[in-house]
Amino acid sequence: MNAPARDDRRAGVAVRIAIACGLALPPIIVAVVLSKSLFGASLREALPLINDEVAYWNQVATFAAAGFSGGYITVDERPSRTGWSHFGPHGPAFPLLYGLPAKVFGWRYASGPVFGALAFLAAATLFILLTRPPPLLIAALLASFWPLVVALPTTMQEPLHFAIGCALAVLLLRVLMAEDDPIPTRSLLAVAVALGGASLLRPAWALLAIPVGWYVGRRRGLMHGVLGAAAGIGFMAVTYAVFMSLASPFPGTGSPQLADLLNDPQDAVRRVIRRATVESPEDWLFKEAHPLERLVRVEFVAIAVITCALSFRRGTPAGVKRVDRFVAAAIVLLLAAVLTLGNIGSWQDFRSTTPLLLTLLLLCVSTRPWFVWTLVAVHVIAAPLAISAFERLHNTRFSAERRTIVDEFERTIRDQITYDSTLSSWGNTLLVHADRYQAPLMALPPGVGASAVVYWNDVMLPIRSRYVLLSPGEVENLGPRARLRKLADTPIGQLFENLDWQR
Repeated sequence: MNAPARDDRRAGVAVRIAIACGLALPPIIVAVVLSKSLFGASLREALPLINDEVAYWNQVATFAAAGFSGGYITVDERPSRTGWSHFGPHGPAFPLLYGLPAKVFGWRYASGPVFGALAFLAAATLFILLTRPPPLLIAALLASFWPLVVALPTTMQEPLHFAIGCALAVLLLRVLMAEDDPIPTRSLLAVAVALGGASLLRPAWALLAIPVGWYVGRRRGLMHGVLGAAAGIGFMAVTYAVFMSLASPFPGTGSPQLADLLNDPQDAVRRVIRRATVESPEDWLFKEAHPLERLVRVEFVAIAVITCALSFRRGTPAGVKRVDRFVAAAIVLLLAAVLTLGNIGSWQDFRSTTPLLLTLLLLCVSTRPWFVWTLVAVHVIAAPLAISAFERLHNTRFSAERRTIVDEFERTIRDQITYDSTLSSWGNTLLVHADRYQAPLMALPPGVGASAVVYWNDVMLPIRSRYVLLSPGEVENLGPRARLRKLADTPIGQLFENLDWQR
């Protein structure tokens, strides 16, 4: 190939990338416009708001400064079983993925939304380049997919999960629409690796392995389909076990439920069944929720019913039929998991399910464009609900007063807390109740972790962390049981050095 031809080819590739990037930008533009119009601020001014966000921010800052040698960001001073992972109940994958680029580009108070937006933009651009969906449809879907827009100003994992959804949609389409039999091994391996990696961030992604296994095996007969689904269940069990070994324990999950199951299996199973069939459905249907949450729940059910029905229409191509049934099966499995776990309310099921919803809609873009256009119309009509949710969830995120408190906390601890790589990780950890796990903790020196306390009675004495931040009431209750030396008064509590910390 001569030089002019190579230059033309490169120019053509650059143009296609630019167009794809432009089609992926609308949700980010919508989030920026809403932030500017409602709060007079940009995403670069969006500080972490809830304690989960502050914990994520602290984990990334700690990894960027000290890798796996920094302080602990756990609950009740209970680290993971692996020992080398010092991160919280969601494991080390998120701080690793954000922490590596943070080492190069820095990690500032408002870096989370920027990193999340860039991750989504890259993945959505890749989806558009590789699947070539109808341009206007994909732009309209992404711009009106309100869970994504609402998530972009946060330092939560959700923007990254929406990015994962875009990448997974590419791989799933190649497997489900493939006419080859058997399906190329590299395609199946790519799906397995992607689902396995995504499950280290959130185990729910592994649910997709079950319908993938079924539809891959079903091509060769019913028994192969059953074996494929069983393999998917095994895959899910393995990835969950790996996730749990890397994540630190959280009160009320994991081992206590396992202990109940072992001690009284009949009662444990009875309680799980009641929660899945009575308690959780009642909460899901009738518990107080924002209208946008309810809309998403209705959308899940409607998509499952409609795609399942469409798959039985005569003349439906085999690949389209597989996509339809995969979408319906994935929704049924996801909703069953949500109801079984009781992960409902306070935007919990909204956050945990909507990345998968976007993944499934991206599958339908290429197979049922008219159906996706119908959903886009519903999303547009629901814009007032989305704007209401955006304002409700972010109305204090851009407050200058919050930044002032962070700066004040930094001044009060500047000479009291330092990161010392020669100390153990507990020597670089601050212990604080979850109620005070607030934005000021971002001012901790990089490398110093903040471990949360849910119940002080669950913290074993002597306290392992070198630093402790207490309210006056906690000082009164804990003081007689621990040797503490007061260091400073801060905007969110009194800072002490624990003289019994483990070196």
